[in-house]
Amino acid sequence: DIMSYRVIYNGILNVFIVGAIVLEMQLVNVGKVILPAFIMNFIIAYVTACAVGVFLKIEKSGMALTKMLDVDKDHFLYQAIFNLPISAIFSLVLSVVMSIFNVVIILQLGAIPLVFAILRGFIPAFAVGYILVIFLSAPCHGWTRKLLKH
Repeated sequence: DIMSYRVIYNGILNVFIVGAIVLEMQLVNVGKVILPAFIMNFIIAYVTACAVGVFLKIEKSGMALTKMLDVDKDHFLYQAIFNLPISAIFSLVLSVVMSIFNVVIILQLGAIPLVFAILRGFIPAFAVGYILVIFLSAPCHGWTRKLLKH
């Protein structure tokens, strides 16, 4: 079942990626790790990332980009190009959601600090997520297949 596969794969992959992005964004925006805030951010970001990964078929954007650039699946750059738009979408969504939570809900600040938090968090989140997904995607697919005994 494709939905079971998507749920398990995204659940596994997002533990690593969301953990790293939440840590990175907390260090960028706060300058230190505050464990209760890290845990709250992780839960919110993990649920958000899993929902995006399971319900939005954003891998189609990666397939479209590799097709547009005529990159063969066997080419060593395929995964790097395939994951560019996917990582950008995930990073943008996580940056917006986490910034709203931290800046608006926790700190009770307005729109201007929110915009700066989103902009300040997006590029580092993208870099962390993009690098991790390139290295972790294949192992997470393998673990998912083993769990589903495919």
